[in-house]
Amino acid sequence: MTLKLPPFAPEDEIFRHGIRKAEARLRADALVSLSDDHWRDRATKVEKVQHAVDLANALFGSGKITADEYLLYATYRVDDYHTTLWLSGAYPEVEKLALEIHQIESDHDLSNGQYWLRGEGPPEHVVATNLHEAALDERFVVALEKFGLVEIAELWRTDRAEYDRRHKIGRLTVFEKENVQKSVSDSIETYEEEARRCASAEAYCAACVMLGSAAEARILRMCLVYYGEVTEVLATKTKSQKPRNPDPLHWTLETLISLAEELGWLPDLENGEITVKIASWLSSLRDTRNLLHPGRHARDRPHDVIGREEYDDANHAYTALRLSLERVMVRKMTSGG
Repeated sequence: MTLKLPPFAPEDEIFRHGIRKAEARLRADALVSLSDDHWRDRATKVEKVQHAVDLANALFGSGKITADEYLLYATYRVDDYHTTLWLSGAYPEVEKLALEIHQIESDHDLSNGQYWLRGEGPPEHVVATNLHEAALDERFVVALEKFGLVEIAELWRTDRAEYDRRHKIGRLTVFEKENVQKSVSDSIETYEEEARRCASAEAYCAACVMLGSAAEARILRMCLVYYGEVTEVLATKTKSQKPRNPDPLHWTLETLISLAEELGWLPDLENGEITVKIASWLSSLRDTRNLLHPGRHARDRPHDVIGREEYDDANHAYTALRLSLERVMVRKMTSGG
């Protein structure tokens, strides 16, 4: 199967792209330089929201923030603006539904502080609650569109789960940068999904690279969770045997495999007929993953193309690693380790 790739950008498009990014950087600098006094004392609520949206657009256009960070930055003041209008009674259809909900609760003798779990109230309450949420959602979409966030509004309307996923990633990226364990855990799912997509497209080299990264992330997460055990092993080594940097985030896949094997996280798999050496399989996966470096590829496997067979090897090595680490974690949790 031959993949049809889109044409590379022509030279004039390269210049246009560079100009767009440069102009966005200038807009971002100009928006950031506006006086705090102006936005605190003179700007209206709408102007403050538009300023935040314009700044998010400029930062994203200049490449200073990611798409998920952009979604968070572009919507947070719009959400605040929308909430302010809602709580001030500016949405009559929402207010009407809220009164209906309150009346239904009163008719069923619910006092303040009492409530039904979602979907467990009488049918009329469920209907009114759903209509109330839908009305609020539509008002939020209108607010997004008011400030020019048409694509985000469309995403909210058509794929709320994707909107929520991207908003969550943006929030984690901005507010939880230090939570490296969660970051590594989240990356595993991303690498696995990318590997599946690449394999489905018969892009086997890319799939192997993603599986290698997923394997590295899985062992790295173990090292972060059980860092005490890791340091005990490292304490028995000479200086030349230890990683140069004590931070696991800087360790190579080769180092991670070696430590995992020493810690007993990669026991052989046996079924009475064959013994699978997981560490050996992972070393082969590492070698295949490292072919992403052109020099390494030219030295070790010149002219070779990574195909389905190599992907199958990589996939089985990764699956063996996943099963082994999951069993180790279950054993540690059940034993209190």
